Amino acid sequence: MALAVNQLYYFHLLILLSAIFFINCRSDSDCEYTVYVKTDSRQDAGTDSIISLKLFDNPNSSGVGIVIDNLESWGVMGPGHDYFEAGNLDIFPRPSTMFGQTCMLYEPQIRWNGE
Repeated sequence: MALAVNQLYYFHLLILLSAIFFINCRSDSDCEYTVYVKTDSRQDAGTDSIISLKLFDNPNSSGVGIVIDNLESWGVMGPGHDYFEAGNLDIFPRPSTMFGQTCMLYEPQIRWNGE
């Protein structure tokens, strides 16, 4: 039974990983990065795991960058909102001047916190 539960968990986690990520940046000095996460609407597609993200200004990760250990800390959905749940579109904006003219989005890392 535990194997079936683990397989089901990883299947739904995969659905979450297929969420859509965007970064919007204006070319002026007031750059703002916005990450949109759309979680699949299938039953149990959400997660309470900690979602982290790496952003760098060049593809080999040797440039200026930031690691967001807990993406939910950037969230603006309001008090009590349950992030990364089935059918949700969660928005995470952050003004930033720490990047160059371009930005690469690397694959999000998922850490399971046991929930």
